[in-house]
Amino acid sequence: MDKRIAILGDLRRSGARAPRTGKDETAAAARPHVALRVRLGQFRRDEDGAFFIFALMIFVLMLFVTGISLDIERFETARTKLQNTADGAALTAASLTQDIDGKTIAKDYFTKAGLGSFIDLDDIDVQKELNFKRVTVNSAINVPTHFFNMVGVENLGTSVSSIAEESIGDVEVSMVLDVSGSMSRNRKLTNLKKAAKDFIASIYKNSDAGSVSTSIVPYSYQVSAGPDLMALLNRSPVSHEKSYCLDFATGDFASAAMSPDTAVRQALHFDPSTDEYDNWKTTHGLWSVACPTNSWRDILPYSQDTAALDSFIDGFNAGGNTSLEIGVKWGAALLDPAFDSVVDGLIAANKVDNDFAERPLAYNAADGLKVMLVMTDGENTSHYQMDDPYHSGDSFVYVFYDNQNRPYFSIWGGDGEPNPDGDTHTETQTQTITTDKCIRSFWGWCFEYETITVTVDVEVEEDNWYLANDYSSDGVSPGHRFRPYGDDSATRMTWDELWAEVPVEFFTDKYLANMGGMNTVRNAIEDAVTRINSGTKNSRTAAICSAAKNAGVLIYVVGFEVKDIGSTSRTLLKDCATTYSHYFDVEGTQISQAFSAIAADINRLRLIK
Repeated sequence: MDKRIAILGDLRRSGARAPRTGKDETAAAARPHVALRVRLGQFRRDEDGAFFIFALMIFVLMLFVTGISLDIERFETARTKLQNTADGAALTAASLTQDIDGKTIAKDYFTKAGLGSFIDLDDIDVQKELNFKRVTVNSAINVPTHFFNMVGVENLGTSVSSIAEESIGDVEVSMVLDVSGSMSRNRKLTNLKKAAKDFIASIYKNSDAGSVSTSIVPYSYQVSAGPDLMALLNRSPVSHEKSYCLDFATGDFASAAMSPDTAVRQALHFDPSTDEYDNWKTTHGLWSVACPTNSWRDILPYSQDTAALDSFIDGFNAGGNTSLEIGVKWGAALLDPAFDSVVDGLIAANKVDNDFAERPLAYNAADGLKVMLVMTDGENTSHYQMDDPYHSGDSFVYVFYDNQNRPYFSIWGGDGEPNPDGDTHTETQTQTITTDKCIRSFWGWCFEYETITVTVDVEVEEDNWYLANDYSSDGVSPGHRFRPYGDDSATRMTWDELWAEVPVEFFTDKYLANMGGMNTVRNAIEDAVTRINSGTKNSRTAAICSAAKNAGVLIYVVGFEVKDIGSTSRTLLKDCATTYSHYFDVEGTQISQAFSAIAADINRLRLIK
């Protein structure tokens, strides 16, 4: 009793109701509606298992979220596959080398990927021009859901689109090819010709008119621009038509440009090496000229005529030293935009196609690619040029041409400017004069007259001229003279005119030596003949290669059988290339493989996607 009271007291204090006694339960049972209410109240107040219900709800929610993630993952996998397929189909169909209809190619690409049902031909758009092709592929996908449909989302869908464009960019190529004397050995020239013609065929395959221009620069000891190109340059102080080379200063190799508006120094047509021991005659012409005169050595500029390019290459021969720096300088100049007026002039002269009216392109042209292919089989050697004051201007030599057009050279040896009328001077002379006065006679005949001695001033001719040459049976002998041979018909020569007729060393060591008293002049003329050696050439080569690369020219270098050259020269060739991977070291017929690889690389680079 006390214990029950205590419990009830505790329940009251806690706000809870005391459990019913057996008597109460019996009473409730006697009343069913009361019993049901009692049991519901007990259930409501019972807290056992409440956390389990919450945990079950969280589990169901997590299962739903995981299911949604799986739906999304399945959708994204399908979408990615569809997008990749669309990209591949568009790229394949956009290839300009494809002869099959672009829509057919794209549709077949989807079919082979197992997605043929997701695209129709109407979903593919193909635009094609002369050197341009664009393919647009549109597709859509719906992925059924397993969990999203619990919230009313039965499918996840999306559309994909891919656009691929391929256009042939404008390509400008300078082929700088070695035709020096060493190319005549070991079938090197034959192998070069084949490789060069295969290269031409490759870069013009699938090319549209006006898209690729090629200039060929054959080089040995010099480069001949040819009469058409040279006529468009500002030549000063000498302009002649006997040969077509330029003399460059070291500073010229710091830039790829060669402005037609800036004066360029035309190389003299002269023979720096034939001397007095070579039995040379004026009728022989010059034997060893510093600028080549063979037409096959002239630059072929801006051509797209594959037949003409092949024919030009077939005309190559081999001879002379190696001047790589001059070849690269011309190759770079032909790619530089400064030559735009030169191209205009060549077009006006019908030497270049109208398709190239905008060449050379700007370095930053969006679709432009400038390429220089440099090939050499050895090291730089040397070449010659004539410097001032014996490069141009009036000489001290007069020339007379006879009726057979044979030259007679008269050399002035006096002081000051040559005097074609001859110099005289006054001398005081003592003369004996016979008078009319007879001092001895016989029978009216005078056999002795009186003589007197007088002093008089006399004009004396000076032999300041020297005729240096003659011809057999012409009745003329070399020697000192009062006036130049030919008198008033003799004309004064400029230095460049003289050197175009007589070898420099022959003039100094034969003509001036025989004349006598001209040692100072002989030494000065010989000193004016400058030999550009390999060291200078190497530094100039490095400079022009750097200038061209910095301007935006892609340079490939092919070292052809150069295993015996020095390490310095080999490094020079590698450094000239855009990167070491653009340098090819080849032997024999491997040159064809190198040229083919370069052509393939150019074709790859000119495809802009």
